Amino acid sequence: MSKQQGSSGELLPVLASLVSVQLSRALPDQDLALTAAFFTALGDNLALIATGRSQPEQSQ
Repeated sequence: MSKQQGSSGELLPVLASLVSVQLSRALPDQDLALTAAFFTALGDNLALIATGRSQPEQSQ
């Protein structure tokens, strides 16, 4: 996300909370658990990719 004038990183957790509440109301428990696990895996993989990109390349 790009930094826009007047926007704040502090709004992202609020947005995530609102989306979470809406999803929890719309999905049955099993689907909600699967969705939560999917987004956890997605976030972990994105963090790994970002970390890998920030590491200097090693010559073999």
